[in-house]
Amino acid sequence: MSLIYTNASQAGRAQVAHRDEHRRAFNAVEARLRSEGGLTVNADIGPRPWLEMDAQVVQLIGQEADPLYADLMPLAQSVNIGKFAVAYKKIGDMDAGETSLTGQVTHVMGQTGSNYGGILVPTHAKAFGRSWRETEANRSIGMDELADDQAAAVREVVRLQTVNFIDGNPNLIYQGFAAYGLKNNPATQGITLAVDFTNSTTTFAQMDAELGRVMGVMRGGSNRVTRDFNLYISPEIEANWRRRSGAQTIDRTYAEVFAATPGIRSIKVSNTLVGNQMIGFVASREFIRPVVGQAVGTTPVPRLRPFDDYQFITWSASGLQIVEDDDGRSGVFYAAS
Repeated sequence: MSLIYTNASQAGRAQVAHRDEHRRAFNAVEARLRSEGGLTVNADIGPRPWLEMDAQVVQLIGQEADPLYADLMPLAQSVNIGKFAVAYKKIGDMDAGETSLTGQVTHVMGQTGSNYGGILVPTHAKAFGRSWRETEANRSIGMDELADDQAAAVREVVRLQTVNFIDGNPNLIYQGFAAYGLKNNPATQGITLAVDFTNSTTTFAQMDAELGRVMGVMRGGSNRVTRDFNLYISPEIEANWRRRSGAQTIDRTYAEVFAATPGIRSIKVSNTLVGNQMIGFVASREFIRPVVGQAVGTTPVPRLRPFDDYQFITWSASGLQIVEDDDGRSGVFYAAS
């Protein structure tokens, strides 16, 4: 299960069942009012509108999500919707092994040291609706206006998720856990940039050396992550990296040359970043993963009276977990001036 409804794990199937329960409850209330009171304006929303709404979620996120959000989607891990917070075990080093001719060792049992970290899984929601008379008029054209409303709600929920993934929410704290984002998670390696990558007077050599230093922090020293990183840069950096000058970049832009820096898998532009900011991570659940209590979807609010408006909630429950080991090694960094 990703951040949208797809072929799912057991936890993901539970999310689908939870969504469908809301829809069946809505139709059950409508059906009861029809059968008991003969209210023709209380009519089920059939399977076709729901199918169109669900397909629209997949389409919108696929086409419009920020590249950073899109790259996190396949890494998502599903959890039960009842979990406000999710913890993980920080793995430490085990005691040293032994090399011998016989394979007989003096210390048979060993275990890793450990500590724990974790994040909150907050809910992101946007409600929308139409009056009952508008909805009745729209039945003949397949609920097109409701689909338009849902599209706007989906965009807002994805925006809220993206902000939470990047910046977190300092106002949310539960049992010692916080809603951290990429920029402020304690497991993120914070790097202060000594060079302004947005400044047109900064030379290629200066930027090349600084980018090499950043990757050296992550791949060398005490961190020593050997996997390649996805690098996300601000639009301002991307604009400056379109330059071509000097013997090294006469046939290629700065960005094309920097993409060959050891340790960089790809360079993408993220609109979540501003000015001299960049984010990098190894695209693996071993290092980073969205934790999803509910994928993005739309559920109806049951109507109890014939003149009640039709109301819907597009929502998701998700947080971003960044994993470090017990020595503070991490595959995620945030670099800024």
